[in-house]
Amino acid sequence: MEQQPPTILLVEDDCDIRDVTHALLESLGYAVIEASHPAAALAIVAGAAPIDLIFTDVQMPGMNGFQLADAIRRIRPTIPVVYATGYAGTLAGNDNHPHGPILSKPYRMATLRSVVGQSLKRH
Repeated sequence: MEQQPPTILLVEDDCDIRDVTHALLESLGYAVIEASHPAAALAIVAGAAPIDLIFTDVQMPGMNGFQLADAIRRIRPTIPVVYATGYAGTLAGNDNHPHGPILSKPYRMATLRSVVGQSLKRH
């Protein structure tokens, strides 16, 4: 039986960034499910879809990525989360943030591969 690739739930409100990130993650061999806003992501997580990792934007209308991760952990507490932000500052590039690793947009393919791969191995 062929092993399925890990499934990543991509949560990004900007359609262009979502499309590019989806393509990058698929090129790395992952299956990708998209959510254009946090409420859609929560509905997906509450369902039966297999999800191995959440890849979410930090800044989104209505609920930020950290709040989304907290809500997701109440439903599925073991799913690892990787955050992405387009805002420079102390958050970006912080692999040791208490919520999880934070990538700076635009991400480099090698960094994306490394951070997602490491996050999946930890769980």
